[in-house]
Amino acid sequence: MHLARFPALFLGRLAGFLSRTLGVGGGTTLPGVVAQFLDPGLVSTLCARLERGVILLTGTNGKTTTARMLALMLREAGWSPIHNRAGANLMEGVATTFLYASDLRGQPRGDSGLFEMDEAHFPRAVALCRPRLVLLHNLFRDQLDRYGEVDTVAGRWGQALRTL
Repeated sequence: MHLARFPALFLGRLAGFLSRTLGVGGGTTLPGVVAQFLDPGLVSTLCARLERGVILLTGTNGKTTTARMLALMLREAGWSPIHNRAGANLMEGVATTFLYASDLRGQPRGDSGLFEMDEAHFPRAVALCRPRLVLLHNLFRDQLDRYGEVDTVAGRWGQALRTL
């Protein structure tokens, strides 16, 4: 076990507990922020430990519904996916999902990862998780102040996918 892993996992979980207990957020983002600050390689390491690999999905609409249906199908097929079902679809949310779905030694309690990702954060997720399967949904003009035009987002997706 990497020395930074235990403090990152423990203190990340503690941050989530305090966030929920004190009513400061829902505990879906802050734990991941803390864990990644303490161990920047946490997500990539835990993704690599998933026997069946990672499935990433992104798009403007339908991510949560599709991810939940796919999670049910995977479970019916005998898989044990780690899934960010709370809808926290930035890397911090993926890190938080791993915090609660891994033991304090950093061993995931699942055989696969199923992560819905925000359109702008998808390229980073590809780099960190090295997915075996990618599902791309529709792409519409959404949050232009943050993402720019559809062509910009699509170009970033293409660059990320070419690295696989």
